[in-house]
Amino acid sequence: MTPDVREILAVRQTDPDHFIAEYTAPSARSLNGGQTAGQALNAAFSTVPEHLEAHSVHVHFIAAGDPLSPVEYQVHRDRDSRAFSTRHVTAHQGDRLIARITASFHAPEGGHDVQVPTAPKVAAPDSCAPVPSHFAGMDVRVTERNAGYVYEPRLWAKPLRELGADKRWNACVLVYLSDLHSGLPTLVPFTDDDFQTSLDHAVWLHRPFLMDDWVLMDHIGATIADGRSWYRSEIFDRQGVLVATCAQEMLLRPARLG
Repeated sequence: MTPDVREILAVRQTDPDHFIAEYTAPSARSLNGGQTAGQALNAAFSTVPEHLEAHSVHVHFIAAGDPLSPVEYQVHRDRDSRAFSTRHVTAHQGDRLIARITASFHAPEGGHDVQVPTAPKVAAPDSCAPVPSHFAGMDVRVTERNAGYVYEPRLWAKPLRELGADKRWNACVLVYLSDLHSGLPTLVPFTDDDFQTSLDHAVWLHRPFLMDDWVLMDHIGATIADGRSWYRSEIFDRQGVLVATCAQEMLLRPARLG
């Protein structure tokens, strides 16, 4: 059966401001960081007024998570005003803190609407072949294959099952997706034997979007030094509108030879 990404990101409230995500992934080697971020945002959404929309999510990954165990989320209400709410969320498995997430929410306003980045010219998603993805519930299509890349820097994605127009679910799914692939292979070649793990991750949501109509992720590598690497991502809709920007720092250690 085709997995529904809403089942993956679902959280159940157990006490005021306390939630549990029960989805597990027996075939995964480790807990997906985007899954943790999307579930945490879903929990935070449950504590803010309906008219507010997520505009930024910042994640610090503290310890590796177990993909076979549920995750508990505690939401802390940092700020509430007429236009903004801020929440920070701690993610635990047992007594182990695995991530700390901050989410900010804003009431939509009118005003200027200016976009500088332009979407890269790539093949339409319908003409790109699907590729296997460790992101359950998502249809992922790479715009062009690059020999030697473990993760492709440009790709289209949408949910396998229709998501609809709910802004909150669209935001949670985009945050989940934002941890998919990387811009680092554009800087140096590396393989699955190299050790890599996410250290921190940030997503800024700029404009309304519908995940069902595909989004294009363009990952751009920037720097690698002292075992840490950093890249940014621009996410566009099919019309070339910039809907989100992401940045991620990763630990990257080349495999030992011999």
